[in-house]
Parts: sequence; C-alpha cells; structure tokens
Amino acid sequence: MTQQLGARQAAGDGAESATLMIEWAGEINEEGGPTRWLGSWLVSGDAVEGEWFYGGFGGEQTSHSIPAGATGIRVRKWLSEGLDPEYVDIRLNGESVVQTGALDFDAPQSHRVFHPAGS
Repeated sequence: MTQQLGARQAAGDGAESATLMIEWAGEINEEGGPTRWLGSWLVSGDAVEGEWFYGGFGGEQTSHSIPAGATGIRVRKWLSEGLDPEYVDIRLNGESVVQTGALDFDAPQSHRVFHPAGS
C-alpha cells in the first residue's frame, strides 16, 4: 500500500519548483536513544529507489526540492539499531506537509530496487 503526500510549489528566481516539507518525528527507539530516519526519492514509476535526501534522528522540519522524475518518497525508520528499518512509500500528490510520526509503518509495502546515483 502506498500512502499519499503533497508537494508545495515554491517560487524562486521567477521559476516555480516543487518543494516537499517533512516534519521528522523526534521519537525514542527500543534502546532508549533517538530514532534514526532516512528519506529517499522514488523514481521510474515508483519501481526504483533513487538518491537519499535526509538522514538523521528527527526532531526537525526539513524542506527539499523535488528532483525531476521523482514520483514519491520512501521513509525509513529504525525502531532498533540492531534490526532492519521499517519503511513507508508515499506518492507525491497534492499539497501538504509530511509528518513522519503520523505515517503507518504497519501497512504492507512492496519490495523496491535501489540504484545508486550515476548507475
């Protein structure tokens, strides 16, 4: 299941570019430390994972220019430093701010393919 999110148009130098705002939740993991987050772009019709745009421990809001060809994002969350992360795929659609604390990480997700930048 793919969730939906919005992209806001932001004017800059006379041109419009799509901007994505994300509120990264400041959650505590199973070890009692901050939860690690990773954000990456989905490209090629959601079948391919592209470049990463965020890696951190949350508790902040970030703004990202949406690259050409991006169809969505993948948000990863490590509940435990010793386990694989959970993730949610979200399609770019409409206008809103993504709040990672409100995402449903229990929804089944399709397996995707990662292609590093430049390959």
